[in-house]
Amino acid sequence: MPWMLHVPETASELLGRMSQVLDAEAPIWDLSGSSGTLHGPPEKKKRKSAEAIQMSDRWRRKASRESIIFDMGNGCHCGCVYTLNIAAVLEMREEHMRQDQAERRAFMRAYISDNIEPSSNVGVALHTLEDVNRKLCVTGFDVYHGWAKSWTYKYLRDHKAGITQDDPNWGGDRSASSALISGVSGVSGASSCSLVDDADSVKYMSAFGWLKGLREDTEIMPNTRERQLDYIEIGELYKEYAQDDKDAGSTDDSIASRTLWQRV
Repeated sequence: MPWMLHVPETASELLGRMSQVLDAEAPIWDLSGSSGTLHGPPEKKKRKSAEAIQMSDRWRRKASRESIIFDMGNGCHCGCVYTLNIAAVLEMREEHMRQDQAERRAFMRAYISDNIEPSSNVGVALHTLEDVNRKLCVTGFDVYHGWAKSWTYKYLRDHKAGITQDDPNWGGDRSASSALISGVSGVSGASSCSLVDDADSVKYMSAFGWLKGLREDTEIMPNTRERQLDYIEIGELYKEYAQDDKDAGSTDDSIASRTLWQRV
């Protein structure tokens, strides 16, 4: 019968025909004619961490007219916030939204370095990018860029401390203890050893305990890992520490000096 012409006579002939069919078939990602879109194996998508997703969501909210109007409505002590243009603020925030966290930090550090002004209250000329004559206070600057509260103050402090990169040990002044451990030159052996020994002293533990208590009394700021502390001069804060220790019955020789206290 005619159909019998297509039946293989032996098992080897059957295997031969099957191998030809398998060789002729290509993986689905090589079949460009099937859909016109699949030309290669699917690429693996880079998964974002939960923290990165949350950060992205926060910036999408910040770069909205509703959020900008709300932030501007809170005002500031000098009124400069009310001089801002909503469209300009939106453009600035959208630019920061497209940046990652490292790029935002780099932007802030570069801005401070490029706008030093000793006559300013904070030592830096804060203004909008489109008009250097439109001066802003720290709150207005935060609103303009969409920074979290006290973000600008943090980087102003870092700049004064010499921190210009993400890692304080490489971007700023190296602590004597880290220099001793890592072998970084520039710190004498005697001074480095004395600083390391301070960690076991009564004065060091006095300052450490007080600062630990202060930390526990502060609250974590929204949308950040930093803790909020009302602005106070460093000298006044040290006086509070010294007075608290005296009130607790500590003697003068067990109270840390301001230099040691600031290193804790």
